[in-house]
Amino acid sequence: MTAQAPEILIYNGREMAMITNPDVNPGCDYVSGFSMNTGNYRGYVGTWEIKDDKKLYLVNVRGGRTKNYPDPVFADWVSQDLEVWSGNILRYVHAGYGSMFEENVIFNIESGILKDVRIEDKM
Repeated sequence: MTAQAPEILIYNGREMAMITNPDVNPGCDYVSGFSMNTGNYRGYVGTWEIKDDKKLYLVNVRGGRTKNYPDPVFADWVSQDLEVWSGNILRYVHAGYGSMFEENVIFNIESGILKDVRIEDKM
């Protein structure tokens, strides 16, 4: 599998590449125009943001057509760990999310609310 385009997570004003792909709730009408290629098998890239007392929001989805929202959507359907790369790249793997960075930052989300942040050192 080709290296995949990551979802984006914005936290404290910083954009980070996610290793996980939360469901963008495709049954809702605000997700449209999926398109797929070998660098993006899921067919879209979501941008997410944690703000407002630790709430997770879906800010936009880019696919076959870009969908920007007049207001971010509170992602209360997301209950999982969101993992992002941090630091310098240690090993590049041109497959999925196989590359390794100095750290992985893990955001524990329950029903759209940030419960915990932890760091895994990969050095």
